[in-house]
Amino acid sequence: PMWDKHSRSMRDVIMPGVGLYRTQAARSNALAGISEPEFGPVVEFALDGAKFSAPEWCRVVVKRMLANGAIGEFAAIEYWIENYATAGKDSMQPNTMWKKRPRGQIAKCAQAQALRMAFPEMVGAAPTADEMDASRWTPARLMLHQQSSLNNQSNSPSARTKNSLRTNRHGAA
Repeated sequence: PMWDKHSRSMRDVIMPGVGLYRTQAARSNALAGISEPEFGPVVEFALDGAKFSAPEWCRVVVKRMLANGAIGEFAAIEYWIENYATAGKDSMQPNTMWKKRPRGQIAKCAQAQALRMAFPEMVGAAPTADEMDASRWTPARLMLHQQSSLNNQSNSPSARTKNSLRTNRHGAA
């Protein structure tokens, strides 16, 4: 169930999961593989006075057979702090599943994003239920993410990509 702000009540909502995305991609006969998840460094997050450790990011690559016979690679990087589900609307702490298996949860989000990138005609832009739980962004949570990103900027693949793009576009980093 999800909170419906219009009716001010909980209601059942059917949402896709990463399993549906995998099934749709496999049925297309164009799925050429899915990489094992690659995880970033384990970092510590202080959320509502409690400390939690989780991989900073996860990267998954989906391979798709293209119309010309080539294999296209679609890589997605997802950050734990941007995806984790909170224990409640007034809490910044992760819910039980994100506390218990932070690597598995962020891997599902990264795989879902990579599958959406590789197969947009099948899965569209519909987020999975796991990703929707993370939609409760608050100013404090956003600030925490920005601080975490600054502290770990040089270690993340996106920072390396941004730096290389900056170098390629402007001649020097």
